[in-house]
Amino acid sequence: MAKLFAGLKSVTSRLENPVSGIEDLFITVSLDGPLMSEEQKKRLNPLIIKVHSATHMPDEPLTQEELRNRCLPVYTKYKFFKQPEHYSMGREHGQSVYWDDIDVVLAGTIESSEMREYLNGPPLEIEVHDRDRILEKEKLKATLFGDELEDEKINSVGAVSGRRTLHNPLSAKPKPWDPYGVAKFDLSELLLGERIVYMKVPVQNCPLPDVLGVRDEGQDGLIGVAGAVDGPVDTPLPVGHYVESGAMLKVRFELAYPLATPSEIAAKADLDTTFQCPFGRIVFLFDYKNVKFLNELQALVTSINAKALELDNMPPHVIDAALSTYKLSIEQQRSRSLDIVTGFQLMDGIKHVFVLEGLRDHAITLLWESLPKPENTDIEILYNSDLAFRERLYGPLDVDLCRVKLHEPLSVIVQQPLLYVRDMVPKPCFDALVKLDEMTRVDKLRSAVRNELFPTDEMVVSMSREFGVPLTSEDFAELEPVPDRVPEPAEVEIERPKTSRLWTPLDNYNPRYVEQLGERTISGHKQDYIQDNITMTRYVSDRNKVERYWTKPVTVRADVQVAHNYSTQSLNSTELAKEKVRQELAKQPDRRYTYCQEYNHSMTVVPVNVEALRKQAEQESRDNWRTQKGWTFPGVNNLRACNQHANRPDVARIDELKESWRENILHTNKLDPTLERDRYTWSKRQEDVDLWKRPLPHFGQSAPVTIHLAGDTLRREQRAASKSANDVWRSKIVAGDPRMYFHRCNTITEQINTGSKSCNQVARLRGLLKDDAKKFSLYKEPMRIKDIPPLNVVLNPSVDTASREAGLPTIPAVEGEFDEHVNGFMPGPYDEHAWNLERNKIPIRDYEHKKFEVTKGQDFSVYHKERHKLSKRKLVPLTNSERDNYLFRVPEMDYRAYQVPAIGQNPMADTLDSECLTMTKTTEEQKTLEALQ
Repeated sequence: MAKLFAGLKSVTSRLENPVSGIEDLFITVSLDGPLMSEEQKKRLNPLIIKVHSATHMPDEPLTQEELRNRCLPVYTKYKFFKQPEHYSMGREHGQSVYWDDIDVVLAGTIESSEMREYLNGPPLEIEVHDRDRILEKEKLKATLFGDELEDEKINSVGAVSGRRTLHNPLSAKPKPWDPYGVAKFDLSELLLGERIVYMKVPVQNCPLPDVLGVRDEGQDGLIGVAGAVDGPVDTPLPVGHYVESGAMLKVRFELAYPLATPSEIAAKADLDTTFQCPFGRIVFLFDYKNVKFLNELQALVTSINAKALELDNMPPHVIDAALSTYKLSIEQQRSRSLDIVTGFQLMDGIKHVFVLEGLRDHAITLLWESLPKPENTDIEILYNSDLAFRERLYGPLDVDLCRVKLHEPLSVIVQQPLLYVRDMVPKPCFDALVKLDEMTRVDKLRSAVRNELFPTDEMVVSMSREFGVPLTSEDFAELEPVPDRVPEPAEVEIERPKTSRLWTPLDNYNPRYVEQLGERTISGHKQDYIQDNITMTRYVSDRNKVERYWTKPVTVRADVQVAHNYSTQSLNSTELAKEKVRQELAKQPDRRYTYCQEYNHSMTVVPVNVEALRKQAEQESRDNWRTQKGWTFPGVNNLRACNQHANRPDVARIDELKESWRENILHTNKLDPTLERDRYTWSKRQEDVDLWKRPLPHFGQSAPVTIHLAGDTLRREQRAASKSANDVWRSKIVAGDPRMYFHRCNTITEQINTGSKSCNQVARLRGLLKDDAKKFSLYKEPMRIKDIPPLNVVLNPSVDTASREAGLPTIPAVEGEFDEHVNGFMPGPYDEHAWNLERNKIPIRDYEHKKFEVTKGQDFSVYHKERHKLSKRKLVPLTNSERDNYLFRVPEMDYRAYQVPAIGQNPMADTLDSECLTMTKTTEEQKTLEALQ
């Protein structure tokens, strides 16, 4: 029905789960007109929330294919104000997921002050669930007592810790926790008169729940702990890399009518306090030594609470004692008319932090007006009269402000590394410390409300138990107000500055200066500083006039009376002035006029008229179209050339057309079948295809026997093979990230878009400077930046062109890698070339004669005189049959080219003739080769 409120006139839905008697069902609801009239739209003011799509979903650490196999479809989940949680339809996993899910909230039915508080509060969180696992029923294997390793601990109470026995199988949550992404949307723009807000927000990782799920009652916890004595063990999927992949969620918010008109926003009128949201909040932050402001604030809070509880007619000490022991009932804590101030006070030795709340138009307004922020002080007050709240946070802390004194300053505590180790401190205590530290850094109450920086009463109590210390009498004495002392009449003394050093009077008597004044009076010499200044100024002015005359730039103006600025006019003033400048430049052809002498190519005056030269070149080109004797004529063709057809084929094509025609010589592979279609004999008829029987209507209970799979079976086999190959590949990976990163220079800096040199290996390893350095710090030794040598230069220094051009030695990466260890060279196979040719010398290996003399006692000898008895047998000469044997392969006759001889013809005659012809041809070829050699 939400889509009908959004303006659609037809909605079609499908039965999600089959019921008895109905397997599938589609229901369509159509309207013949709008669902709501304009008056109803104005009264209900529907807010349409449309979740469009999520892009760039993470593909690590699990790929999209793995998520499809192991997880449920992707869906979104959120809760707007007091509305029930909204779930979108599940979509298939992918890099981009599209929902176009629509939800409608009737904003007109929500009280305006509550809506304003919600929109000014924390942002709307939309959860993107893409890793919810498909639940599988695990059957536990039955075992006897004593087979499990944990059975030995049944009689040891000390071995079972409290952490590992918190799982209750009777009350545990059946659904495990799975990671998801969170996108936060700030809807405060709707309060500024906006009717349509379209947002694209990055998706972030979700907060981790409690390991055992015992603190977060509203969330699913991690079921079981690894190695626990009791309870199951369930490990969730790894969290997706949403931030690294740049995942974004697109959502559109649309109101039928804006919440505020432009005139109301421009008027900035005070908002009325309603019964639903009567409370306000204020925060005071000031120095720990500011005792005066501290006592004024405490006295004002005490008087407000005493008056609200009808204790103002008692003495001050009785009021303090009564308020310290007064316990508020549940009705008083929830009362929307009881004008009391609740909150807490935080002291850390450096500053005081008061977080107070009360009725917006009474107690909080009185605190703001009675204690304004003094100028030029360190007092910070966070207050906003436009913010209202529907409930108290610190009602359980009673009317006497909860005072928490930390054993160390708050800024020092939050910098301790152990504070951020899980379960080192209770979670509420950790949240209170972090929220208060962030509150001391903000400068607006709206920022504190939007970021949820107000700790709850449970957090304050937990922080007091973990890091609080009791207040001593010295603390109370230190915080007591200092009475104003009445000044007593005394001798007038010099006011001494408040410094840390020992104060001494200033010595302003200079006897030497007094002596100079006396000598100047006696001598009567007086210097006229004014006349000296006038003389010096006149001298400098005359010198500047001379320098300006010689350095005055040449001014060239066009000889026109009226300026013509358009380029199409023949009397264009700019073009005439340029022509006059070029005439001046022609007088000095070896000089140029420029605005910057260091960079001559920048704003340098061109000494010639480029446009005139272009027109002149074009005219010369046109003049060359015609020769001195007039137009050239190719001449008249002869009779044969005139009668030749224009599309006559070339000589090669004519020779090809003279050959005999062979049908389909180029299409044999297409016309002839691959296999022969001969019929089987009667004895092998069972192996032939049965074409006579009628085929069965179905394949039967068993699938046909075939090597070609199809459908789901084929996709299942391909998926299994791909997964197996992927697992084998990942098992061989040693690095954490299998992706390879290469250094890639920007193609724009190469100045070549295409070709072999557009992106070469040398350019990838060069420095940022493509040309010679112009800056002093880049080319002056020893500050000069050296280019990174290519990898081939490091391995093979002989190709280092830059080093060889600079005259530097080419040192190989491995010492002596390219040194030749030979004793000499032998002549190579090319007799006509010299021995100094690289390929015409054969290195002689070092046989290490001295080494063998030392190790073996004698040099290595190629002749071995001692023979075995089997090696002394006599050589038997070859027989005649052995000598006549062929030592080469005789080619067999090609029966495919053999033709049946005619009747009466000798079948071997042609064969003998062909063999003789072949032998003769072979002999002639050998003679030709010998002659060439």
